[in-house]
Amino acid sequence: MSASTEDAWAYQVLSLARIEGGQLALPDEPLAELGRQIHESADPRAAATALIALATRLQAIPGARPVTNQVCALAAIALGDAPLNAALCLALYGGGG
Repeated sequence: MSASTEDAWAYQVLSLARIEGGQLALPDEPLAELGRQIHESADPRAAATALIALATRLQAIPGARPVTNQVCALAAIALGDAPLNAALCLALYGGGG
């Protein structure tokens, strides 16, 4: 995985994240959009690697637990987690995965 791939995913996640109640998190729509991008990605494993690297850095930031958990869920989607992929498909398309 290239540094530019990792940087691109980090930039996307962090530019979409919002602080609410002192916690950093992704709103539902941007979270679903990132999931869609993973589904459409030519190399979802590269996305998973970049997202896990980002989650590792985020866990050191106070108030970033929600976004860290969301980033880990996106990585799991990229790696083919069936329940999370089904939930994403329901959110995006109104049907199962």
